[in-house]
Amino acid sequence: MAYLSHAGSGAHKMWAAALGADGKVYFGGRWYRNGEGGGLGWYDPKTQQAGGISEPFSNQQICFLTTADRGRTLVISTRPVRDAVLNKPMAKAGKLFVFDLAEGKIAREIEPVADALFAGAIAGGADARVLGLTYDPTDTAHGALHEKRSVLYSVDLASGKILFVKKLPFPVGFLTNENFDRMDGFDFQTGPDGKVWTYTGGAMEAVNPEKSWGLAYAHPALVRIDPRDGSVDVLGKVDRAGAMAFRGTDLYLSGGSKYDPLEKGQYLRRIRGIVPTAP
Repeated sequence: MAYLSHAGSGAHKMWAAALGADGKVYFGGRWYRNGEGGGLGWYDPKTQQAGGISEPFSNQQICFLTTADRGRTLVISTRPVRDAVLNKPMAKAGKLFVFDLAEGKIAREIEPVADALFAGAIAGGADARVLGLTYDPTDTAHGALHEKRSVLYSVDLASGKILFVKKLPFPVGFLTNENFDRMDGFDFQTGPDGKVWTYTGGAMEAVNPEKSWGLAYAHPALVRIDPRDGSVDVLGKVDRAGAMAFRGTDLYLSGGSKYDPLEKGQYLRRIRGIVPTAP
């Protein structure tokens, strides 16, 4: 057992996790009590040693993690927050922090979408690129649950170059607030075919009449996105989103959000034969 908050990250709650090529498990999250910044922690199951850092994230809360370049690079997606620890100025946009696992340090910081207050969901793969999805900063409805658009982007991690930025005519499928916990059912991950699997075209709905504030991503389309050009392949509609797991040609989806009442059907779902056998 390891208390990651005591091993350098300072984070009290972890929002995301990723496995690196070095065999360590990495976690990203946020502070409470002493501030609302972020913390990056890791645990090595071989040595049973933990570590972490927090200073680079004192004004950037960590929300998503992914790996790229066959797991050799960790990519950290953040959103700006007030810095009550080091008093850094409030950042104007979310960032991607590129963490070199071999060097054990941050190699680069990238602002993928100008003025976007969140770098968003991210997914990496075998090469040194990452695909991201975030709010459209020009959408005047941002923050009111009535967004009309989202932004899809691709970044070359080695150079920091933005490869493309595309606007999609649908809002993102996740919420970002003080208690961000990624429990609304949304997922964004690279599948065995090399494409990024996610959801779009749905809406945030209160799924429990007794908890009007309990929102979940409902009635979205399941899609695959080609990270090379951002083209979107629509696979079909699902009643609600869910965390994804791949096994062979089958896709498994979790029951939905933590707000779905048990009697509504919190069950594991299986979509047979939907995953291509080769990239």
